[in-house]
Amino acid sequence: MSVSLKIPVMAAEALLRLAGNRRYRQRPREWSASLGPGGVEEARRRCAEASRDLLAFIRPEPKETPPDAVITPIHATRFPGRVFQIAFASPRPTGDEINDRVHARLLLPPSGAPGDRVVVFHHAIRHDHWTLWEWFVEPLARRVPVAIMAGPHHFERRRPGTLAGQALCNANPWRLYEGLRQWCADQHALEHLLRERLGLRTAAVAGFSLGAFQTLCAASAGCIPRVPLVSIASTCWYPWGLTRGWLGAPGLEALRGVGIDEELLFEMTGALDLARYAHRLRDRPVLYVTGRWDRVDPPPSPQRLRRALEPARALTLDAGHGTLLWRRRAILREMLAFFAEVDVLSAARDGSKVTSPAAAS
Repeated sequence: MSVSLKIPVMAAEALLRLAGNRRYRQRPREWSASLGPGGVEEARRRCAEASRDLLAFIRPEPKETPPDAVITPIHATRFPGRVFQIAFASPRPTGDEINDRVHARLLLPPSGAPGDRVVVFHHAIRHDHWTLWEWFVEPLARRVPVAIMAGPHHFERRRPGTLAGQALCNANPWRLYEGLRQWCADQHALEHLLRERLGLRTAAVAGFSLGAFQTLCAASAGCIPRVPLVSIASTCWYPWGLTRGWLGAPGLEALRGVGIDEELLFEMTGALDLARYAHRLRDRPVLYVTGRWDRVDPPPSPQRLRRALEPARALTLDAGHGTLLWRRRAILREMLAFFAEVDVLSAARDGSKVTSPAAAS
C-alpha cells in the first residue's frame, strides 16, 4: 500500500463526491416526482413484494431475439469502423417509452473480424458518456468483441431534463427494484440477439460499480449464462452504502423529504444485499477488483461480498471508487490474465463464419 498515494486519491474522491452530490441534489418540489399515485405506502408494498424473493423477482421470462432490433455502424467515434449501435425494445417495459428502448454498443477488434464470442460490459450509475466506457474497454476490445449495454435511464434511455440514473435511484426505492429487473431482462435479450443475429456467444460478463452489482445479482438469479464474471468496484448492500457511503446525501435528503427515514429505508431495501446471494457463484470463475480506499459502499461491505463470493482471483488497487478508472491499465491487465486462464480469449475452434454487424444491419 502506498501511503503517499492515498492523499491525492482521497482528495480526488472528495472532489468527485462534492461535484456529484451537488449535481444530483434535488429541489424539495421534485422529491415526490418518482412516487406513484399511492405515494410511500404503494412504494413500501411493492418493495415488500419484490423483497420476498429478490432473485425470482428479477429473473426474466424466456424471450426470443427482439424482432425489432436495429444494428447500425457508428462513425463519430474514436474507433471508426469498429463500433456498432444496437437498439431494440425492452422485453420488460416500465411505461417510459424513452427508457424502454434499449441501446448498446458493440466494439470489434481492429481487424474488424467479430470472432465467435463477446464480453458484455455493464457501466456504473450516473455515467452516460459512451466515449468514457469505449475508452475503458478498448484494450480488451483489441482481443475480443465487447458489448456495452446502457442500463435503464442512462445514455439514450435518459429522459431529457433528467440526470443519468436519476430515475433509478431517488426518493422511491421501488424504482431501483424495477430498474434491476428491467436491466436483467434487457441483458438476457441482448445475449440472445448477439448470438442469433451475429453468432457471438457471451463468453464473459463484467461490470463496474452498480453495473457490477447488477452483473453479480443477475448471475446469482441464473439470468446470465454460466460464464466467467468480472466485478469492478461492486457495491454490496444498498441501504448501507446510501446511509454510510460518500454518495448518499442527495438520495437521503429526498427520502427523508417524502417521509422515509433510515429504519423504513432498511426495511424497504434490505433485500438489496449481494452478500445474501453471491455464494451461489462460488462454482464459477469470478475476478473481484476493489479500490483500497473505496467509500461509496464502505467496510464491511467489500469484505462481506468477497467472503460470500470466494472469487477465483482478487485484485485490490491503491484507488477509491471513481479513481479506479485511473487504474484502467492494471485492471485490464488482470482481466486479460484472468480471461486467458478461463479460455475466454481462445479463437473459434469450429471455423464457423460469423455474421458481420454490417451485414446483419
